[in-house]
Amino acid sequence: MSQLVLSQFPEQLKGFGGGYGHIRFRPGRPLPSATVTKIVRAWVAQNGARAGRNRRLRSG
Repeated sequence: MSQLVLSQFPEQLKGFGGGYGHIRFRPGRPLPSATVTKIVRAWVAQNGARAGRNRRLRSG
């Protein structure tokens, strides 16, 4: 997970420690499913943009 994606959700991740590119949570206090969905969608979008950029670089 990139820090860029995680930095888009400071309020939702408040109280969940972590470092560069990861989130720490305990089984007794999981991340809300809506937050997980938002983070995954942002991560997929970032990877899709990166993949498109890489394709253009290879073909050009």
